[in-house]
Amino acid sequence: MSFVLQPWQLLIIIVSAWMTKFQQELIDYVLTENQVLKEKLGCKRILLNDDQRRRLAVKRTILGRQRLLEIGTLFTLVQYCVVFLPVLHLTTSLGRSSPEAR
Repeated sequence: MSFVLQPWQLLIIIVSAWMTKFQQELIDYVLTENQVLKEKLGCKRILLNDDQRRRLAVKRTILGRQRLLEIGTLFTLVQYCVVFLPVLHLTTSLGRSSPEAR
């Protein structure tokens, strides 16, 4: 029995190849845009509000650390920790206990 490619199967293959090419071009543009922003900002610190940090953290967990290291990001995990550590220190210094200790 020989395999015969149906016309609708060929159409699906062509459309999926076109979408993949489009997505890759979009990713390349965003990476280039990030590189330009890095060059423009230099070593200046970018301040984020809580909502922005939360959105980036959600996307970060979806992608994973290894994939983020491959593409190079504007924000690092250290920048997230720097924001949350003083808050944790403040709550423990006020005498509030952690939920595990209750």
